[in-house]
Amino acid sequence: MTRVLIRALKGETDLEPLTPGFQDEGGRGPLRAYYDAQVAGGGWPGLPPTDYASIIARLNKVGVGGLDNKLSDAENERLFVTRDPIEMVALVLQGLRRQLTAP
Repeated sequence: MTRVLIRALKGETDLEPLTPGFQDEGGRGPLRAYYDAQVAGGGWPGLPPTDYASIIARLNKVGVGGLDNKLSDAENERLFVTRDPIEMVALVLQGLRRQLTAP
């Protein structure tokens, strides 16, 4: 799913994993239906209904440059592709350090 979210941040819109059909596979449909019923009935105020197109559009709009993780675009790109857990942690800690030391 992380790869799908990265693709959306990079502007892709045709993302099969972010469709109702894909998400409802494996018995997850009733959970989504329950969530949507709760939202529609006011049981969970403030939460949006399931709308995959809207989710993709928001991720497209934010883009890689709009991530508020204090990493540069190049660092985010590296984080997106690395398979090295030590490098992943180092990049995340780099962003956290910048966040905590920002004026």
